[in-house]
Amino acid sequence: MREGKTVPPSPLMEADLISKMDEHGIGTDATIHEHIKNIQLRGYAKKAGVHIVPTELGTALVETYKRAGLDLFKPELRAQMETDLNAIAEGEKTSAEVRQHCIEDMSNIYQQVSANRK
Repeated sequence: MREGKTVPPSPLMEADLISKMDEHGIGTDATIHEHIKNIQLRGYAKKAGVHIVPTELGTALVETYKRAGLDLFKPELRAQMETDLNAIAEGEKTSAEVRQHCIEDMSNIYQQVSANRK
């Protein structure tokens, strides 16, 4: 057995991040760059050369979600929102249905956080 230590993964280049977003159904050709710009404007990530790297704030936010048992940082949440918006556009769901589902989800998260508050 070799001794060593775990090394974090290399930061993603913007093209890699775009591929991952596409893989998870997040964004369109018209919106992906806007999503990347927004996470930088909000201070969750920054460009470091050709890489997109998490900031201290971004890392703390994800770690807080993890410790609270919340999946708010996972790509499936955003992908579901994109799917729901497309369903509204296609007439498969109404905006009221999607809004009610979101309200129920956020209410459940609020109740979970409130119950675990110390």
